[in-house]
Amino acid sequence: MWYHRHPDRLLKEKEIMKVSFPQARLVKLKDGKLAWLVALRTNTDQVYVVEIVYPDPFPAGYPL
Repeated sequence: MWYHRHPDRLLKEKEIMKVSFPQARLVKLKDGKLAWLVALRTNTDQVYVVEIVYPDPFPAGYPL
């Protein structure tokens, strides 16, 4: 997995998310991939849970 090859990049990703979305949680999926889970609230008070999954070739590929 990319985070084993680039542990410094994982730390940077955590720092960025902590600043931008402090309520986000980093989770490991069953297939070993990492994903961020974050609840976002709209101006009409609707809440959406968003999952951002890191692809295998990250950081060469963008999160999905």
